[in-house]
Formats: sequence, structure tokens, C-alpha cells
Amino acid sequence: FFQSKGSTAITACIGISQYPNDSSNAEELIKYAELAANKAKTEGKNTFKFFNPLDRNKLIHLVEMDIELRKSLDFKHFSLHYQPYVSMDDNNIIGYEALIRWNHPILGSISPAEFIPLAEKIGLIIPIGEWVLKTACMQHKKWQQKFSANRNVSVNLSPKQFDDPKLVEKIACILNQTGMDGRYLTLELTETTIIKNFRQASQKLSQLMELGIQIAIDDFGMDHSSLNYLKELPINKLKIDRSFVRDVLTDAKAKEILRTIVDLGHRLHFRVLAEGVEIKEQYDLLNSYDCDECQGYYISKPLSNIECEQFLSQVDKSMEWRFAK
Repeated sequence: FFQSKGSTAITACIGISQYPNDSSNAEELIKYAELAANKAKTEGKNTFKFFNPLDRNKLIHLVEMDIELRKSLDFKHFSLHYQPYVSMDDNNIIGYEALIRWNHPILGSISPAEFIPLAEKIGLIIPIGEWVLKTACMQHKKWQQKFSANRNVSVNLSPKQFDDPKLVEKIACILNQTGMDGRYLTLELTETTIIKNFRQASQKLSQLMELGIQIAIDDFGMDHSSLNYLKELPINKLKIDRSFVRDVLTDAKAKEILRTIVDLGHRLHFRVLAEGVEIKEQYDLLNSYDCDECQGYYISKPLSNIECEQFLSQVDKSMEWRFAK
């Protein structure tokens, strides 16, 4: 359709459930259609899917998660794991990314890929995100007092968190409550989160930077967007998506894309971090491209706070972490 400033193309993904084959209950039919629509979205644009009765158990699981997530805001079954990342200049651990985990006493360990989208949908992502940020800052402050190195902690922001009009105020309050210096906090956002409302995003990122906070673009290269925003927005770091790193030893095009992203980041005066580094050969290739930082199982898997403290203690004494893989 046409707008005042040009045309906009739209696509649709459709989910279909059938009466009475799938159910004779209207509410169930709507839920089944939603489940089919979600499946259609994962398989590409402009497509449709019929509800598959084999997916009924998945729907039951989603309903259970919905109920339990609403009951879990005391956060006693949530925890944070921390995945370290390394500077490739001197092989020092310079920070770690805080990653939420949900270990439910009945449902078991639930992946963030499952419950984060649900939390977004039912309006719980903001309190969950605030808990993650505050917990990460409190833990980081303890480690700063225990270890000599001034490392950085990275926390992911969801689209709805970033859209919160009180975001900057809330983050400033958390920094004040925890005694955390904003210079040692990095907030990670996806390209889509930032560019959907460019002007407001630019203003908000500038306000966050005034608190000393670093800004990183997460999963860089995965969203099909204009690169024009890179020169306009206040950004400190690009995090290259793991998909480019995964294929870099076998795919010549992936190798060139990786090199190009590193060069682009440096020309724009950003630091560049590669995610998903799992073997020495990937690490060495990235090092030859002058990539600044890397993260992945070659360095360390995500660690519980106890495991991470032991890891940091070991790092302060030796460099054995480099041979984890």
C-alpha cells in the first residue's frame, strides 16, 4: 500500500485451525490457529500452516509456562549465568555476558528462547529485565571488589524494555542502588530494536551513554536493514552473529563477510566482538583479521555465579582458560 512518503510492502503468515476436526471449542480453535501462525512465521514470509494435532502437547506446554511464569516473579527459580569474553590483543578476560536461566521445580530447565518471547507477549519482560540488570550489577560489583581487573558486564535489552519510556531513569536508579559504575556496563540491543524508531532510539542511547554505559549491537548481520544507522547512532561495539563464525572455515563467502564486518566496524571506530568461537582455528582466523574480542565455548561456556567466580580466580593466576576446548 502507499503512504505519503512512498510505498510499503507487507507480508502475511496465516495459521488455520478447523472446526470440528481440531476442536469444537472456540477458545481452543483460536489458540491452535495462533500456534499454527507462529509455526508459519518460523518457516518464512507469505505462507500459511494448518494446525497439526501433534503440536497439541507444545500448546499445553506453552499454557503451563504462561501460568508458571506469572507465578514466578519472586525470581527464586531464576538465576544468571555469565559467559566470559576475551580481548584478542592481549588474551585477557575483559568481561562477561549475563544470561538468564529458569529452572522450574516441575517443568524443569526452560530455555530463554522459549520463555523470553512468552514474557514479551504477556507483559512480564520489563520486571524480568529489571531483575536481570539489578542482579548482574550487584554480582559484578562484588567481583570488582574481589578481583583486581576492571572487567565489564553485558546485559541484553529486549525491544519492549528499550521502548519503556522510563528505561533511562530505571537504569540510573539501579546503578545508584548497586553502586555500579556505568562505565563497566554494556547494554546489548539488536538492530531491529534500534532502527524501528530511529529518532527516539538515538536520543535514548545518548542518554544512556551520559551514564557512562557502553552500547553494543547484538547479532550484527542477521537483520536485513540499512547500514546507514551505524554512522548516525551512538554505538560502541558490534557483536558478529555466530552464524558467520560457524561457517568461516568451510565457506569462502562467510570468511569474506566476516572480514568485511570487522573492517567496517574498525572504520567506524567500533570495537568488534565475534560470537560462537568454538575452536582454535576460528580464534586464530579472527585474530588474523584483527577482531578485537571473541566469545564462545573455546573461551568458556556460560557459567553459574559460583563457577564464574572460580573461573575468574583461576584467570587471575594463570591463562589455562585458553585451553578449555
